[in-house]
Amino acid sequence: MVLVLLGCQQELSQAPTSESGDTPVKESSLSDTSKTTPTVKGSDKQVIRIVGEVRYLDLEGGFFAIYDKRGKAYYPLNLAKEFKRHGLIVEIEGRLEPDVMTIQQHGTPVRVLNINIVDDTKVGVDPRSI
Repeated sequence: MVLVLLGCQQELSQAPTSESGDTPVKESSLSDTSKTTPTVKGSDKQVIRIVGEVRYLDLEGGFFAIYDKRGKAYYPLNLAKEFKRHGLIVEIEGRLEPDVMTIQQHGTPVRVLNINIVDDTKVGVDPRSI
């Protein structure tokens, strides 16, 4: 699809004036109004790799989060059922989704692109069953 926009242009011999017709108006060019390159929505999303522990939190109806070694929380938007095990240590590659809002409002939302189990020896009893 091709979109063509045409605009009105005043003759160069006549300086543009205000609506009343008596005060000269300075013409602005594109370079005067915008000196930055517009960013494409979503271009600020970065891919990260973390090793962290999957934890079940009994808040807002219950959900799983992943905590890295420094204690930073991530909220996996698409964590597969087989990885929803409290205490499971995983390595994930994921895309940060900072513009996504969740009811959990916990951690940085991340879309899991790849996930591997690192250690399952610390997987405990599901806290929901206690």
